[in-house]
Amino acid sequence: MRSEATSLSEWITACEQRPLYAVLAGASDAAPLQHYYRLDGRHTPRGLYLGTPYEDWHPVMPYLVELEQGSPFIEWAATTEARDWGCILSTAQPMATLYGHLQGLTQVWHQGEAVFFRHWDGAYLVSIAEQLGDGFTALLPELNGLWVAGHGFHWTESEAKAPRTFPWWSLPEALATSLAKQDPGPLINNLMQQLADQNGQLYWSFPEANLRLKVARFVARNPLSDSELFPALEAALLQEVQA
Repeated sequence: MRSEATSLSEWITACEQRPLYAVLAGASDAAPLQHYYRLDGRHTPRGLYLGTPYEDWHPVMPYLVELEQGSPFIEWAATTEARDWGCILSTAQPMATLYGHLQGLTQVWHQGEAVFFRHWDGAYLVSIAEQLGDGFTALLPELNGLWVAGHGFHWTESEAKAPRTFPWWSLPEALATSLAKQDPGPLINNLMQQLADQNGQLYWSFPEANLRLKVARFVARNPLSDSELFPALEAALLQEVQA
């Protein structure tokens, strides 16, 4: 693997005309999906939760879309200050195969539980790619390159593999610990989605923005293990609703 801080244009040049794809974060305040339709729109982004139990989660759904080399969206991606909008991938594999591999990362195993994996989020994707190194292509076989948050990565193309249904990959504990120290955002997002999935009535008892603040404060004040954190959070929110 080669990695470096680089401009998007330099990274694309190094990709040697291989097909490009963008993963767009539906939950990002930067609104990359809207910017793609406004600036380009030549292809239809496909939601990565379609065909899963989460296909109705439109506000937080990530999308995959093919990019032309000269797409005006590329300039937006290169200049936006947002880090959580998504990423750009370079691979010669077909769109359908890449889609399957990405959808297969919707959830991963962590401490014996299936948790959501925001694999497109630049807030921690850079660290994931750097720490996994050449092992990153075990997640996305045949991947040639990744550009995210000003960092460019290149791999020697790996052996083709069929996409797998999530959750199939276990998040290494060392990586999980590193990510939690770096940014509590992924943990907060996982707790939000776990609450929506397992107790939707409680989830919608609060305005979503307020709920996120409550979850963030709870995480900051309760140094519990991941397996203990969700039931404790759920109990605290139930107590607040019933008060």
